[in-house]
Amino acid sequence: MPEVNVVLSDEHGRAMLWPDGAYKKYRISLQCAGGYHDTDQYQRDIRPVETTKSLGWREGRISREDL
Repeated sequence: MPEVNVVLSDEHGRAMLWPDGAYKKYRISLQCAGGYHDTDQYQRDIRPVETTKSLGWREGRISREDL
């Protein structure tokens, strides 16, 4: 099961991202995306992908169609 309330921090300990879920052991963050988000929220969810990569994590996206 993925963990919730995980904060991804940079090398200085600054909080950078708050994924919806995470597998810390594998450095995989999960983001939920789908029709329940408005357009602005969807755009905000897309932007962190590069930050996730720069922190050494991979990101997985889950939509309501995946559930």
